[in-house]
Amino acid sequence: MKKSLLLSLVIGLMAWGTLQAQKSLYVDSMYPRSSVTRTQKITYQKNISVLTGAPKLDSFQFDLYTPTLNTSSSRPLVIFLHTGSFLPRYINQTTTGARDDSASVEFCTQMAQRGYVVAAVSYRLGWNPALGTEDARKSSIINAAYKSVQDVAAAVRFFKSSVKNNSNMYGIDSTKIAIGGQGTGAYAMYAYSALQAQDDIKIAKFYDFTLNKAMVNDSLWGDRFGYTIPGYPGTLAQENHKGYTSNAALGFAIGGCMGDSSWLKASQMPLISTHSVKDPFGPYKTDIVYVPGTNNPVVEVSGGYTVMQIENRVGNNNCYATVSKNFQDAYSVKSRTMNEGIEGLYPFHGVANGSGPWEWWDDSTILNAKLLAGGLTQGQITTLINNGKKSNPLMSKARALKYIDTVLGYTMPRVALCLGLWNGASYLSTDAIDLTGYVTVSPNPATTSVNISHNVAGNALTAVTLTDLNGREISTYSTSGNNFNMPLNVKPGIYLIQMGFEQGRAVKKIVVQ
Repeated sequence: MKKSLLLSLVIGLMAWGTLQAQKSLYVDSMYPRSSVTRTQKITYQKNISVLTGAPKLDSFQFDLYTPTLNTSSSRPLVIFLHTGSFLPRYINQTTTGARDDSASVEFCTQMAQRGYVVAAVSYRLGWNPALGTEDARKSSIINAAYKSVQDVAAAVRFFKSSVKNNSNMYGIDSTKIAIGGQGTGAYAMYAYSALQAQDDIKIAKFYDFTLNKAMVNDSLWGDRFGYTIPGYPGTLAQENHKGYTSNAALGFAIGGCMGDSSWLKASQMPLISTHSVKDPFGPYKTDIVYVPGTNNPVVEVSGGYTVMQIENRVGNNNCYATVSKNFQDAYSVKSRTMNEGIEGLYPFHGVANGSGPWEWWDDSTILNAKLLAGGLTQGQITTLINNGKKSNPLMSKARALKYIDTVLGYTMPRVALCLGLWNGASYLSTDAIDLTGYVTVSPNPATTSVNISHNVAGNALTAVTLTDLNGREISTYSTSGNNFNMPLNVKPGIYLIQMGFEQGRAVKKIVVQ
């Protein structure tokens, strides 16, 4: 009896250990890269922009990254904002600045591999870094940043409206939206997160005392949500998706800074920051930001160190910080050796890591040919390439991917905590336990039937669904135990077998001949 009891206990502990070792949906990379689909150029708003010349109405788009193997109709959404100095790529004197930058595509793809729906959003650009005075440059860039805040709010409302008006065609949970920003996109995310009152944009720092007016003319451009301010019918604001709330659940920054730390108050969005300490275009603490390429001073801003100190002090990060401060994963342990006890902050050290070590671009020969074909002179191209090398001297794809692994390895567990998808120690939903690696499907290819089995003790297979590659259901079966023989009454082709367990889920691809 005692021997039998001991054996049962050992088997139970082994099963528990096996389950604990599983990856968690929304925290770890769960799905193969090939299962992520990228749908490009989806319009989310029309708005007035001023890049050169007179204001004009433009369409603004996003690329959608969908984890096709996560067939839930209530997946969390990440809205991701690219870098670029609020100017178009190459015009900004750098090799990055669009939603299809190599790093942006990689960040979005890897988040989709974790199960998130990800929208890489383009926002309004345009300011003049060559203006003669610091106040003029400050006024120009704060107007660009202000319009990007309106664009983020419009993107949030677009997805909330899609749940109702388009029968949730993107399969998202509109209460679980995170805003991520890289470089300049982080500037936009930070401002969106903290501008909670319209007067925040009219503080003395952003007031032109020479002209005796606020630098941002919100009576012309609308409020921070992009809505017309009553009493000003001549506004340029375009009210996109009005009637839906503009708020997201949290934000995370990859570099970037906040326009003013006084904007931070209690009960605002939780934030997470990964930031290069020597970033020349985004100070780690509070300092002056300079124009890339000219080194002209623009405005004093606050980076991840300052922002995260305040966020933690006022309790905005409690949704993850009370749990994640005890994390023992490699990224969290390493962060504590560098971040001076500021939970939610991962600093990158070293001059060579100062500006976007997670970025890479075509080698000089390929880029040179591409830009010549685009109409740039050889002198302009040489300047662009040299600027890229100057700010990222060790640039390579292999190196960048390691930094992306670190950024997401540190950030995504904290995102999952705040979105209520995971509690840091156990899964909030048994569906989050991925058992795909423990399932055998044979034969494969198959003809008339297929046998499904798994080897996790104490965990029964309860349901099996056959779908096409788009997740459309073909047949569903209830079962129990560790084995099931499923009939295949379908035409030849490639299908997915989706399996539900007492604890966990799995997906296998099957070829039917």
